[in-house]
Amino acid sequence: MTAEMPTPKGSIEKPVAIAVEGKDYFYTLLNQIKDASDLQDVQLWDFMEIARGKLSRWLSIFKTLEGFEDRVRAIGVIRDAQGNAAGMADSIKSAFGNNGFPIPDGSMVVTSGRPAVGFLLIPHGADSGCLEHAVLQAASPDLPMQCVEQYLDCVENGSRNPNPNWRAKVKVHALIAAGEKPARTLSESARAGLWDFGHPALRVMKEFLRELCRRSV
Repeated sequence: MTAEMPTPKGSIEKPVAIAVEGKDYFYTLLNQIKDASDLQDVQLWDFMEIARGKLSRWLSIFKTLEGFEDRVRAIGVIRDAQGNAAGMADSIKSAFGNNGFPIPDGSMVVTSGRPAVGFLLIPHGADSGCLEHAVLQAASPDLPMQCVEQYLDCVENGSRNPNPNWRAKVKVHALIAAGEKPARTLSESARAGLWDFGHPALRVMKEFLRELCRRSV
């Protein structure tokens, strides 16, 4: 699997297509699956880059690509729950339905048939949140979390209504900045051992991919 970012005119190379929300998801997942023998049928697509964040638009583009009918056996979406997981789930279901795909009942549920379809909201099982919330749950115990909390208190003082997703992102990037290479991105930090990808909060992404691969056979 290559790390090249797909485009609307890109080629379908693998039977399991996973649309992810942005480069942090794309490269973090790429690093986790590239050597996994049971996930070699997965091809990642960044719908933020391709369709300016419009999942329905990405789906409409994707199903017109050469090889879609013959090659694609499963489609998955991984994105942040953001401020309202139930609302985000409804939005994803609508995007699938509006493009003629089966509609999963909920997060981590994969439909039968071809293509099998599913989506995963991160953090899984939460009412709201983003990738950084899951990352913080899986943070190494050696990281200076107390210092980061103090930094956040200082930064937050006087700010106007910071939301929980903003807080989580500040914490993650502060933890990264405290390391030996402070300019790392979130996806680059995944290779540095800062986060435990065996933790359930992050492991769920690979479990979702494996379920899609099983349904695609």
